Amino acid sequence: MITFKQFLDEKSRCWPGYKPTAGKTPYSPGSCKKEEFVIEDLRQWFKQKWVRMDTKGNIKGDCAREPGEGKPKCLPQSKAQSLGKEGRAKAAQRKRREDPNPERVGKAINVRTESAAAAIAAAIAISKKKSGNYDSEGFRKTKYKNPDSPLRKSNAERKREQK
Repeated sequence: MITFKQFLDEKSRCWPGYKPTAGKTPYSPGSCKKEEFVIEDLRQWFKQKWVRMDTKGNIKGDCAREPGEGKPKCLPQSKAQSLGKEGRAKAAQRKRREDPNPERVGKAINVRTESAAAAIAAAIAISKKKSGNYDSEGFRKTKYKNPDSPLRKSNAERKREQK
């Protein structure tokens, strides 16, 4: 005969599709969290044409290093072309700066294509665009709901600050 505790351990303390959260007492609020499944399709990854770039922003060919060449920065061709020559050059220079030894062995060092500041600025711009409260120049179209907000400025004041 099994004990009640053994029965609970066998049956799991969470619903199907959920898993126990570490550090929480069983059956307390927040003790189970939904399992997240990442769907990765390697077939799709292999269908993309990956290319390498040099520090001048030129696309050099397939993502494989030639003898005497530094660490290549590789991206899917569509993304590499959308970056433009200057963006490709900056990305390759950042890769070589953070992983300078071309003969280093071991796990790959992944380096962001964009700088962290550029990625944050792009995310903010996208969120502003989606909200519908901002025009194409980044000025607010609608008024703030709270008239005493310290962030509240008229567009005229903002344009004066930019000049």
